[in-house]
Amino acid sequence: MSATTATAIYGASDFAGAFGAMVVMQVFKRKTVFIMGFALMSVLLTLSGVFLVYNDINMMFISLCCFVFCFASFVGAVLWLYVGECAVDTAMGLITLAF
Repeated sequence: MSATTATAIYGASDFAGAFGAMVVMQVFKRKTVFIMGFALMSVLLTLSGVFLVYNDINMMFISLCCFVFCFASFVGAVLWLYVGECAVDTAMGLITLAF
């Protein structure tokens, strides 16, 4: 697989995760979304490490794509909600700049 194809697949999984975030945020509360998101992401990163040790590059790539999808669906969506609620206008600009 070329680097261009892999980048396109990563982008597609991130894009799909953004749409998954709309469903997740309507169904679950924020604390549940954080806990589920970090739990899923830790399992997926552990799996990608195991696949790397066993030199199974294809499965590692799939687990990393799932990791990107989970981040976009769970943690990434909630972070922007917290920034909007907790920060004043000046801090909001600085936080957006940091992301």
